Amino acid sequence: MQQHASADLAISASDTASNEILAIANVFATMKTALVSMTNAFDHLGSQTEKLAEIAVNIKATEQLRLMQSALEKQIERQKAEVENLRSSLQTQIKEAVENKMRQELYDMIKGTIQQEIEEKVRQQLSIQIPEDLRQQVISHKRQILEVKASLHNSEARRYNA
Repeated sequence: MQQHASADLAISASDTASNEILAIANVFATMKTALVSMTNAFDHLGSQTEKLAEIAVNIKATEQLRLMQSALEKQIERQKAEVENLRSSLQTQIKEAVENKMRQELYDMIKGTIQQEIEEKVRQQLSIQIPEDLRQQVISHKRQILEVKASLHNSEARRYNA
């Protein structure tokens, strides 16, 4: 009997409120449910927007990295071309310098050899063309010239010291 008494004691909202109040309560309940659904949707939309922003940042960073990589590759190619031009230029300059040095040394060597041969030929021709007694006279005259020069030097020294 106690259960039956508590069942009788339970009062429902429909027993105490009018139909208009119940309709308003239902509208509020429906609005609350819609508001919760919209809040969940906006939260989900916000998290999706954050993810999209992160992806956009990553895409932009990836694009910047690609642009930097492209610029670096172009710079490396330019530097390789410059190094190749420098190497080619240096190689040409070294080749020319070696050729000039070898040409000069060969010229000097040939000049020295020709000069020695000419001197030898002149000596041979002089010994053939000039008789021995004339050569002896030249040697004698050279001695006399040296003696006169020494004597002149000594005289000038005595005059200076006097």
